[in-house]
Amino acid sequence: MRRLSLLLVCGTLCGGASASIASNVVPPSPGQKLILDVWVNGVDTSVIAKIIKRDGLWLASAADLKDAGINLNNASPGGPVALSKIDGLTVEVDQADQRLMIEARADCLNPQIIELRPSASTSRPGSSSGVVASYEVTGTAGDPNGSAGVDALLGADFFSPLGTLSTTGFSDTSNSGSRLVRLDSTAEWDDASLLRRWVLGDSISGGLAWSRSVRFGGFQMATDFTLAPGLTTLPLPAFFGQSAVPGTVDVFVNSARVFEGDVSPGPFELHDLPVVTGDGQATIVVRNVLGQETTQTFSFYASDALLREGLSSYDFDFGLLRRFYGEKNLDYGRPVATGTYRYGLTDILTLETHTEGAANLALVGGGGSLALGSFGVVGGDAAISRNALGTGELYAVSFASASHPFGVFGSLTATTGSYLDLASLGGPAEARLMTQLGANAGFHRTGSVSVSWVGVKDMATSAVQLINASYTLSFNQGWSFSATGLHDCTNRSWAAELSLSVPLGNNLFASASAQTGGGTKEREATVMRPTNPDGGFGYSISASAGDSNGANGEATYVGEHGTLDGAVSSVNGETAGRISASGAFVFMNGAAFSTRNPEGALALVETGQPDIPVYLENRQVARSDSDGEALLTNLTANAPNRISVEATDYSFSTVMNATEQIVVPRRQSGVVADLAPAPSRPALVTLELDNGLNPPAGAEVRLSNSPTALPLGHHGQLFVTDLEKAVSGVVTFPGGSCLFQLVPPREASSQIIPRIGPVRCYAGRSA
Repeated sequence: MRRLSLLLVCGTLCGGASASIASNVVPPSPGQKLILDVWVNGVDTSVIAKIIKRDGLWLASAADLKDAGINLNNASPGGPVALSKIDGLTVEVDQADQRLMIEARADCLNPQIIELRPSASTSRPGSSSGVVASYEVTGTAGDPNGSAGVDALLGADFFSPLGTLSTTGFSDTSNSGSRLVRLDSTAEWDDASLLRRWVLGDSISGGLAWSRSVRFGGFQMATDFTLAPGLTTLPLPAFFGQSAVPGTVDVFVNSARVFEGDVSPGPFELHDLPVVTGDGQATIVVRNVLGQETTQTFSFYASDALLREGLSSYDFDFGLLRRFYGEKNLDYGRPVATGTYRYGLTDILTLETHTEGAANLALVGGGGSLALGSFGVVGGDAAISRNALGTGELYAVSFASASHPFGVFGSLTATTGSYLDLASLGGPAEARLMTQLGANAGFHRTGSVSVSWVGVKDMATSAVQLINASYTLSFNQGWSFSATGLHDCTNRSWAAELSLSVPLGNNLFASASAQTGGGTKEREATVMRPTNPDGGFGYSISASAGDSNGANGEATYVGEHGTLDGAVSSVNGETAGRISASGAFVFMNGAAFSTRNPEGALALVETGQPDIPVYLENRQVARSDSDGEALLTNLTANAPNRISVEATDYSFSTVMNATEQIVVPRRQSGVVADLAPAPSRPALVTLELDNGLNPPAGAEVRLSNSPTALPLGHHGQLFVTDLEKAVSGVVTFPGGSCLFQLVPPREASSQIIPRIGPVRCYAGRSA
């Protein structure tokens, strides 16, 4: 990626070649020795160095100097280095404060490395055991044919620490009959330490941008970067800078601040600026302690077509080709195999290869993607296919470039001869020629515009050419306008649409649109209130006029136990209705729950008491039920999720072991977060000696049921976390000790910590 420098940083040893360091090596001999704290340019480096004075020279080891940030140009002399003979260093020994004060030129310092990449979680994804049975049932009535029907999409996930078993299917029932079709059945397990996923059963093959995936039943082994959400896979821009005095650095990406931190005097490097894919601008502001600012802005282009240097990914598939998916339950064809591999050779070049094989078919191809600095990325691939019909080739090129606010992109894929791939065995052959060109521009005040052209020519020489153009503009207070046009060059037809959206307040929106083209004209007006996905009610009402007149109303309710959705429409006097219900049943840890359709992962939270608010990332998302349990859905899979409760929501006498827990659930699985307080009967005890005085504060107290010593408070007060049974104890203090015995109170309150005492602590005899 592009690397910029705010000021020129010298990479040699402080104005001299590396040979000058070797000349500073002094043969060891006895001399004055000091242990000093090393300061560089007025900043404590936290390095403690052994300094030797010999023949009027101060000597230090190369290792200590490198630890203090002094640039020794990778030299490793075998003895001490004479500091005063290194050009660019000024040395002063402050024996009173035990400090070695070094003033160094910027080119004499190693750059301070600042990593902006998010730190990856060290926690490995885990899973408990359980079952999730999901459903979505839809009933329809009143279509133009007067028929009615019920459709259901069903799924079941069985998860455990070993992996996940999943199956999905659907059924439909109508006046003409009914059927039940299985879709996919898989067993999946993964290894986060290797970023690897294994799948046994129905799956979709991997591939590259120019290849086509197929459904198959068999075995898949592939890289899964989602197992480490904090991992950055694409190369990110870096920045070199320099500060003469201590200061701060602010990093802005597309006007949003992404980093703020301190820098020490000397050169520094910012690695892996956090950016999104596409083009953008980064601004680096360096501000020193005197208030002086230095600002530099540079453009970058980040693309997921590239892998970071040294990073690789793969996908290997073996099995039987799936046929008539969604129509037949078990229909598998010939054996097939595919393999895909990508490798980041450098930060600007990623190589890739892909192969496919079956009876009478072999295909192999490869290529790569190359970054053009901040201008964009180009890619090129070629493949050859040998099959029963002969031999064919595929060639693919692509490019994407942007220079804010403009961007262009394009791709071309062409085949020759008898080119066939695995997707051709159960479907149409690869198009003879596919071309796409496009451009876009975005402006802060005048909106954004995009234009694209797509051309497709198949084996039968028929061709399709489409031109699409769109324009969007956002106003203040949430107003937005858009215009879209489509022209079919082949059929010489066109269509256009204009739309306007206006916020009405209180989460209510109104929109109007007009469409024309293909010999039809339509106008539509809509009023809607979006449904909160965390729970709530939403609706939309629309009316249309033109070649067909009609009205439509839809309402959705998202509840704790599921989602209900209903709609009624009338078009040219024909009325139809639909109602659907979706949700899931979850069985975990001996408990059963009904919930809305879970997405992501689950967590069963044990709070120990009913009606306790449960928080996910400091946001209340549930309350515990009568059993003291709460089910959380939509957790982020393979990433840390912070689940917590508030101690103030429990009774005053409750002793909390923990109020939060970080869980990392696997995809399509659930975990248990135990935040329930341990059963206990706390008590506040007051101890009294034979003479009526209290044992001294700070005395050590040991109870017979605990190996841990407790401190005694003022006025002889001792807090016992659990006084479930009678216990004895001994108090040890300077000049003596005493023994006592505690008996639980007859009546215990869950709201008040009981006070016991004064309890006599007998000196010199058993309690």
